[in-house]
Amino acid sequence: MKTEQDVINALREVHFLERTAELSQKFKRDFSVKPKTARRDKVHAILAKLGYTSSLRYGWYDIDVRRDDGPHSISFKFDKSWVKFAFYYYENDEPIVGLGPWHSIKHAVADSNDYISGSPAFKTYEDLEEILKTAIELYKDSIEALFREEQGNQQAPIPDWRNLYHLTTTPRLIDDVFRKIGFTEKSLQLSSRFNQKSATIMPAIDRKKVFEIVKKLGYTPGHCEDFYYIKDQEVAPFSFTMNFILKYANVELIWYVQEEGEGIGGGPWILINRKLMGDREFMTPMPRFLNYDQLEQLLANVLQLWEDFKYELCASKGIAYERKDVLALENMYLATEERDLDEIR
Repeated sequence: MKTEQDVINALREVHFLERTAELSQKFKRDFSVKPKTARRDKVHAILAKLGYTSSLRYGWYDIDVRRDDGPHSISFKFDKSWVKFAFYYYENDEPIVGLGPWHSIKHAVADSNDYISGSPAFKTYEDLEEILKTAIELYKDSIEALFREEQGNQQAPIPDWRNLYHLTTTPRLIDDVFRKIGFTEKSLQLSSRFNQKSATIMPAIDRKKVFEIVKKLGYTPGHCEDFYYIKDQEVAPFSFTMNFILKYANVELIWYVQEEGEGIGGGPWILINRKLMGDREFMTPMPRFLNYDQLEQLLANVLQLWEDFKYELCASKGIAYERKDVLALENMYLATEERDLDEIR
């Protein structure tokens, strides 16, 4: 049975890093242009033109690449105009324990978590066709190399990725930014401050009220499945994601940051803190709220910390970013509401 190391050797043999770096460099996203949304019928038509059938499940397109030794598959999805791929390998219909998403494959092939080259983005359907064609050819070449009879067990040479096109914002730099803003200390303070319990069960969350709070604090809210998110937070070449899940009065907070469409750091707050503290067993209670006023105060503090994070990351790369003073805005609203109450009294 082939192993994950066999897959890595095959990918090194077919110059996976070099070819994906060239693809990302050629098809970089223009942040000044509104990203194109891929139409499902167009995507299926392109794949049919290339000679493949495809299916769409949970936002991912699956392409079947069949060989005599069984089925193999490529998956890809769209994130704005970025195209994100995953390669899967099988032997005798059994999955080879593998890597999947390209960012994981890149780390393994480069033998470094610092190697990041971004995701290709399309402006036209001609671009998309070339991106898909290139990815499929790369995948087929890697399968040929993987199952070539003369392939041995010896580890293939590790490519010198520093000579390739790559991004310079490493996960370690992201961790440094988290430390600079005092993320651990401030997140723990918020968990302690907003941790009151009540014998009264919190009623079902009113999405409209949550949206009103987010808008009041100066952001555009969204909702998908079981989580809320903040829309349109991009400072080229970075895309910032903040999700939060409200369940039984608990607030689970999740931050991610991407550069050129590839994840470079973040995650649920608890995992960020575990990484920063070097303690995989570290636990802290999620912040809680008893009413919507408390939720508003909590989100104001969270968003202020998020603004600090965005500002410091951009500053570390020499990028201008004017951070919002969310707490000042919140205090202004509170003062206005108090003044209105005084007038009523």
